[in-house]
Amino acid sequence: MKQPKKLTCEQKKCLAAHCLNWREWMLVEKTDFYYRIINKKTGIIKSVDRFRRM
Repeated sequence: MKQPKKLTCEQKKCLAAHCLNWREWMLVEKTDFYYRIINKKTGIIKSVDRFRRM
């Protein structure tokens, strides 16, 4: 797996729309329709829709 990256402002807004605390997540992979993110503390990987907004 590649090194997780910091989130951009756009990605932070997307995670907030999914009711996730963006401070606890880092970006693993960006696909056409999803962000794959990893929790900094637990290591759990999730896929979230990248077009969902508040």
